[in-house]
Amino acid sequence: MIIYILGRFYLPIFLFSYKYKKILQEKFYTIIYNIFLHFTKIILNVKIQKLNNKKI
Repeated sequence: MIIYILGRFYLPIFLFSYKYKKILQEKFYTIIYNIFLHFTKIILNVKIQKLNNKKI
């Protein structure tokens, strides 16, 4: 399901950015980088919360 959603959103963007590579390359990669950072923050927050729950 997650792969399907990612495919639906990223494949058109990827193809579009491939056509207009010089214009959109930087924006495209910064968007992916920001999403990656966002998910890593969520994962880290969940792990920290689990550790805090174990301490209490």
